[in-house]
Amino acid sequence: MKKQRATLTDALIQGGILFLLVLGLSTACIWLNISLHTSYPQWVANLDADLEASSTGEVRAESAIYADGNFYYKEEGKEEISVISANDRLIRKGEAVHKGETLYNKLTAYRKHCDERQEKRNQQLLHSVILMAVLLIVFSICLAMLRESIMLSFSNQILCAICVVLHVSAIVLGLYVFEKLEIFQNLYLVALLPTSMAPALMSNLLGRRVGICAALMLSALTVLLTGFGESFLFFLQCLICSTISVVAFQNVHSRKNFHWGAVGLFVIIVISVAFLLWYRDLTWAWKEFQPFWSHLFLYAFLHVVFVLLAVLLFPSIFERFFDVTTTFTLNELLARDHKLLVRLREEASGTYEHSLAVATIASDAARAIHVNDKLTEVCSYFHDIGKLFDPKVFAENLTANEPNPHDSLPPQESCKLLRRHTEYGLQLTKDAHLPRAIQEACASHHGNGLMSGFYAKAQKLAEEKGDPPPQEQDFHYDAKLPSRPEVVLIEMADCSEAASHAWVHRWTKENRPITAELLRESVERLMFEKIQDHQFDDAELTMADFRIAIDAIVHSLCNINHIRPEYQKPKPAEETPGATGAEAPSDAG
Repeated sequence: MKKQRATLTDALIQGGILFLLVLGLSTACIWLNISLHTSYPQWVANLDADLEASSTGEVRAESAIYADGNFYYKEEGKEEISVISANDRLIRKGEAVHKGETLYNKLTAYRKHCDERQEKRNQQLLHSVILMAVLLIVFSICLAMLRESIMLSFSNQILCAICVVLHVSAIVLGLYVFEKLEIFQNLYLVALLPTSMAPALMSNLLGRRVGICAALMLSALTVLLTGFGESFLFFLQCLICSTISVVAFQNVHSRKNFHWGAVGLFVIIVISVAFLLWYRDLTWAWKEFQPFWSHLFLYAFLHVVFVLLAVLLFPSIFERFFDVTTTFTLNELLARDHKLLVRLREEASGTYEHSLAVATIASDAARAIHVNDKLTEVCSYFHDIGKLFDPKVFAENLTANEPNPHDSLPPQESCKLLRRHTEYGLQLTKDAHLPRAIQEACASHHGNGLMSGFYAKAQKLAEEKGDPPPQEQDFHYDAKLPSRPEVVLIEMADCSEAASHAWVHRWTKENRPITAELLRESVERLMFEKIQDHQFDDAELTMADFRIAIDAIVHSLCNINHIRPEYQKPKPAEETPGATGAEAPSDAG
């Protein structure tokens, strides 16, 4: 308990430091954005001077202007006040502006509206920082509820912080481009700003649940950073695009996934802008393909390219420094041509076949409870790689005529040999620079469980010799308890697969029919013993997950042992007078 409290305290301290760093960097980005954002183009600022200097009394608009918020203006000589809504077009490029006319009054009101907003930038910064701090706190709480290991792992905390900073930097860079190109059309923002990049990255690296959580938080953060007039609609646009990227790029393992993900994201961006046009009844956009729609398609295409590059490049970089395993690495290891697996197949064929069986069972269970089945399968292949130190010490590698070396060894020595395979496996996988999840599988797939067979043997020998009883702690594995869901499932599958051979052998000798019910009882009893021994205390699984995983393990064991339901034979037909006595055709075959 003290160790858990110390771990939690360290995680909170580290998380607090990262929180302050991210908040500080985000605040700097917001301030930079407010400082750089001039709100309107230079020709609007010089409009009055240019009109006075013009011999014709008019000035041609150098760019189109669209309202980025709601404001009012009043025509000269009129009492009524007109309303300008966000995204309304104030002027086309090339239109003539005359002093005192409607266009001039609109531009003057627009300039005054922007100047007032700039005067309140300190207040706006304070509000944004407070809201951003609340968002980051809520995001951290959600991550802790979804994946406790993320908050307890400093490397995962850093990874999440980097993704948030990348998102903020990308948004500020996009706003800077938006400003320098003098686009002044907020409808382009959802296409121009790569809001989907960070959620897609976090989904790819940390899972879909974390990606969805990030999509919610970062969409709200984007609204704070941009100061978009219609904040709720813009939030929905960002959230929809981010959610699509999370789903599309969470598990990319082929070019086909990339193609469909890119097409889907592009289409969603265009549809979200089209919906906003329809919702706001902005008829001007439907009438003009040039330049609005051509620019929108270009910005949406660049948005998709940014997301694709991020998903392709960043995971490979992050994998070297953080506790993540990319789909590309998993696909390489699933080929089973790694040099360690080749050695295992050649030097310890029994262990290799056992690992394949465990991979089948554990990956089936992972799919049933929606855990990363590919990572589970790969970790299963390597979990017993440490048995390469002396394959003949392990029963599955002995032939029928070879004696079991443990028959002539003291049980304490046997325990040392078995314990060594977890230590040696960790050493081999570290030397091979394999992902951290595989290293954990090698080291922790037995937890600190008791080697009950050798302990019972030691007790019996001590009783026969009249020696003091052996110390139980000498017969335990000395590894950490597994916490990663994939490693927990491997431990469940490993002990079930190994024990099933003994069960089937005993039941065959006893002439007992091997049924699914019998296997289920045995697996449940084995798992209950593990739970009583506190082997799953650190597991990131619920009791419902354990129940579903046990069902999947039993189903896989039935398939491996070719257990089929017994079909009732039909009753023989009664003989009728005049029957020839010929045998009825058989249904067998």
